[in-house]
Amino acid sequence: MTKTIPQAFIRKYEPTCNLHLPDFWASAIINNDQSGLEDEDIQELNDFIEYWEDDIYIDRADIPSDENGCIETHFMKYHDASHLGVLACDCFEYIFTYKPTSSLFNS
Repeated sequence: MTKTIPQAFIRKYEPTCNLHLPDFWASAIINNDQSGLEDEDIQELNDFIEYWEDDIYIDRADIPSDENGCIETHFMKYHDASHLGVLACDCFEYIFTYKPTSSLFNS
């Protein structure tokens, strides 16, 4: 009989980072659906992806919610995409998994 470790257990112990990013990016990040974004928003999101693609799995993003399924949003001027030109906006806290090859994780 082969031993297996449940995926939920493995994911629970993977190193993660929390980033505060615009709430209007949620559909594009979680579902890969950019249909609700303006061209400028798409460019800023692509800049974010390019900036982080070597360090985190963009396609493994999660947005934590409370026991009722509610997601908190906060208006933030200084968030983790502001250096890319994204203005102050409502933000979610996204959780991303580090890639094993990330220089951030290994340092």
